[in-house]
Amino acid sequence: MLSPRTAKLLLIVSMLFLLSLACNMPGREPAPTEDPGAVYTVAAQTLEAQLTQAPGATLPSVPTQAPPIPTDTPQA
Repeated sequence: MLSPRTAKLLLIVSMLFLLSLACNMPGREPAPTEDPGAVYTVAAQTLEAQLTQAPGATLPSVPTQAPPIPTDTPQA
């Protein structure tokens, strides 16, 4: 068994060690913050890639005006 003095010293050293692990030590660079615009850009690129891979995924184009019907008109 440990003597009371040794146990107390071991407890103090252990507490100091745990406290040092819990702190954010100075000198460490913080993690870079990510630009939210970059996330949207990646999402748009992913969507674009998926639409080009699946040919049925694109919407069919709808004509806005009907083509003119040819008529039989006399020319001068």
